[in-house]
Amino acid sequence: AHPAREGWGGEAYGVLSLVGAIVSWEYSASWEGGAHPGEVTKYGAIDARHPEHPVSLADLFSEGDLLHALITEPIVKATLGDASPPASIADLLRALGGQTGGGEPEGCAYRFSRDMLERFAFHHLEDHRVAIRIGLSQGCEVMRGNLTQLGILLPVPATLAEDLGAASARQRGFLM
Repeated sequence: AHPAREGWGGEAYGVLSLVGAIVSWEYSASWEGGAHPGEVTKYGAIDARHPEHPVSLADLFSEGDLLHALITEPIVKATLGDASPPASIADLLRALGGQTGGGEPEGCAYRFSRDMLERFAFHHLEDHRVAIRIGLSQGCEVMRGNLTQLGILLPVPATLAEDLGAASARQRGFLM
């Protein structure tokens, strides 16, 4: 908390997963605002060796696997509607960028951000795939503090296999 900042409610961090040097975390903050208090919850991921740079799922997984997993995820699929499926991750992020949904009647429980692939945590291993949760923060003030998780399954890449196995067994690191 920041007692010097009038009206500041506080902030907290929690580590969600640790796979090799990749640390995924959740951040939450709240503040007073009279009739309009504020609250935000979001995920993030960094490489602890280079903490100034966020890690993106696009850096870790093949574009084809990632694109397929995302466009078949139910919330993403519903948001895209009947439009032709995007041909690339860049096209997908453009198509989704800024769109809101969920939390009826407001329709803004979540917002797709251009950096959504940097807002993830490793959840569990399933066969030869890794389950990943992508956190989408609220899309409007009335849904403040809301976090919606997208769930996708991706083939474990060779570059992460050892670290994911060790984290799953809680030998080195951990999964959600």
